[in-house]
Amino acid sequence: MTNSEAQLADGLRRITRGIVKSAEPMSRHTSFGIGGPADIYVEPADGDDLAALVAWANGRGVPWCVFGDGANVLVSDKGIRGLAIRMGRPFRRVRTDGQRVVAGSGAKLDKVVSAAVEAGLSGLEQVAGIPGTVGGAIAMNAGTYRGQVGDALERVSVVTSDGARCQLYPEDLQFRYRWSIFQADQTKIIVEATFRLEPGDRDELVRTAQSVRRRRSLNLPAEGRSAGCIFKNPGGDQSAGQLIDQAGLKGARVGDAVVSDKHANFILNMGSASAADVRALAEKVRETVHAEFGIALEYEVRIVGDWQ
Repeated sequence: MTNSEAQLADGLRRITRGIVKSAEPMSRHTSFGIGGPADIYVEPADGDDLAALVAWANGRGVPWCVFGDGANVLVSDKGIRGLAIRMGRPFRRVRTDGQRVVAGSGAKLDKVVSAAVEAGLSGLEQVAGIPGTVGGAIAMNAGTYRGQVGDALERVSVVTSDGARCQLYPEDLQFRYRWSIFQADQTKIIVEATFRLEPGDRDELVRTAQSVRRRRSLNLPAEGRSAGCIFKNPGGDQSAGQLIDQAGLKGARVGDAVVSDKHANFILNMGSASAADVRALAEKVRETVHAEFGIALEYEVRIVGDWQ
């Protein structure tokens, strides 16, 4: 750890009540099990703590990025410069309030789905089984063949880069397929989300959620570690997985990074794959699909950190 990193960590410990670690390996915090060290890793104690540390970092020109449970992200082998802010335990609370479900951004999305269906509330069962957290799901408008998480969202509470708190509504978020304004404007951090749902038959909702989960599990690889789908579907009748399969890329490999034989839009870490292995394989897939079909696949997984 350099002197500047030590000074940064000491400064953060004076203004935050949360967890502060130096040179924390991000491989411990990603579903891929891949990622070099973050200069400083922080888990804020609550929303006020988050606001204080982001304002502090912003005022000093210190870069930062935000994580939930580390799904849908590929962190560089060199790690992350500045702060890696994880929305940990204080942001995992879920409660029902009449026809609303209120969830912290660090809550598992599938836990929120379960809370809704158990309360007999309809509107989230279509996103059952999706890995990751509420914050990440909203940022990418995660969804299944039945609908997207943005369909049921009423509002989100955010912290801005200057430490202010505000509410945003669906019309502010510009939801479309696997996209929201949070992907273009990374000066705002989701703290909490409120979903407005409709009354439904609890038993029927439970059956629907279980059916959606089963359909997902049948199509997903059971071996290795992954970050979920690597690429967005390009639209039309074809999925990214179908295109990759038709290009003959199932089983393609770079080091310990392998294109899944079960779902071609998954790249698996089969042991000791590096971030460089995964990215090299993903680029090989993109180049081959473009050459075969003239379609440029876009990344769905977030690629973060120091790649220079």
